[in-house]
Amino acid sequence: MRMRYFLLLIVVTPCASLAQGVTLADLLQTVREGHPLFGRESRAVEIEATSRERALAAQDWNLISRAFYAYQEPPGEDLFSPSSVHGSGINVNLDKVFYNTGGRLSVKVSHSYIDQDLPFLDFGADPFRAGLPYYYQTEAYLTYSQPLWQNRGGTLDRLEYELADFSVELARLRAAENQEGFLLEVGLRYLDWAAYLEQSAIVKARHDLAQEQLSQVRRRRELNLVDEVDVLRAVNAVHSGEEALVRIEARYRAMQAELAEIAQWQDLYDRAPAHDLYGLSNVPESDDAVAQLRQRSRLLRSFAVAGRQLKRRLAAATGLYDPDLSLDVGYGLRQQDEGFADALGVSEPDAFVALSLSLPLGRRQAKSDIESLQLGILQVEDLAREAGIQLESTLRSLRIEVERIEEVLRLDERQIESARQRAQEELRLYNQGRSQLAFVISARDDVARAQLNRSQNALVYQKLLLRYRELMDELI
Repeated sequence: MRMRYFLLLIVVTPCASLAQGVTLADLLQTVREGHPLFGRESRAVEIEATSRERALAAQDWNLISRAFYAYQEPPGEDLFSPSSVHGSGINVNLDKVFYNTGGRLSVKVSHSYIDQDLPFLDFGADPFRAGLPYYYQTEAYLTYSQPLWQNRGGTLDRLEYELADFSVELARLRAAENQEGFLLEVGLRYLDWAAYLEQSAIVKARHDLAQEQLSQVRRRRELNLVDEVDVLRAVNAVHSGEEALVRIEARYRAMQAELAEIAQWQDLYDRAPAHDLYGLSNVPESDDAVAQLRQRSRLLRSFAVAGRQLKRRLAAATGLYDPDLSLDVGYGLRQQDEGFADALGVSEPDAFVALSLSLPLGRRQAKSDIESLQLGILQVEDLAREAGIQLESTLRSLRIEVERIEEVLRLDERQIESARQRAQEELRLYNQGRSQLAFVISARDDVARAQLNRSQNALVYQKLLLRYRELMDELI
């Protein structure tokens, strides 16, 4: 049974080494293009941007029309008042808000027909009515109101849009953080995959030596140069190598399948990782790295954007304290006549200029909002400082770990070389009949263990580098 597994591995493992290599950058780019998380996060930003555009609707032209019919019997018995009035007509209003100035423009056109029952007046002459029994009236007015204090420059009108603009930026930063966090998890799995490939090569090389050693021991046994126990020891070494190969190959294939499904990349089953597991990178000094981190960190930028958003709210709340002082101007034309066509020829001017002031007293709600926003700004600043301390401590810790692992890797190289020299010496003594096979097997196992230990430390080192890149927001 074990030999069948071994024969399968002999076929499968070389295929991995001959397959087209997949770099970490290749995998992350494929994940970014195909995984639904990236589309979902991008759409979250688009949704916020679409919601922001709603705020611009307030400056669109607003058309309001009203058709009416009215009947009225005025109270009292005034000689000059009609006993009943029938009225009908239509009003059309067109309004617009200007975000850059805060002004309001209104255009109004109305046309009405009045039919009133007026009494005849008789003061010794010919009887006459006090007014027209019926007439048409047309009015056209253009008015403009400009704020001079509160909402000057349209600061309050633009509030909703500008707050939404901050929300879009926050959504963009949050989406990038979520995407990068996901890429980190994928990258860590990729490094495990690359480590399994390296470890399988180490175990395969150890197994090949065990096979070669078994053949030599059997030949020597046939010549009665060694005892049967040496053959059994050599066989056990081969079986141990087969078992280790099966375990590592299973981990390799499982991680390969996981990455293929995450990336939606079926060709990945026919490829192998191409990553220099033992390659070292130059990481900037701690102080330089911290300076870069504070400039590029999305988390810190998110706090800065949130702070600016609260300050914009505070400015708006403070602006509500200002008196509502506005300049209103208007100009219109009107015409009243018994004939429909004559009433359309508006020619009688009607103009006005007004300065209005509104100053509500108390404003407890505004005061409460201002105090709450001021406290919120201070809280965001505290959170930003707290996050900055946490990021800096994490970065300095990573930097120290990277340096220490580099030292460990150099020690691993010396340990591997020492183990190899011992294995060669044990083999030389065994071939001379001055040592036991168990010592040779043990020495070769020590070499493999040292190599596996180095690969594991190299994996830790590569993961630290990847976490460093993620912390510095370099994966996207």
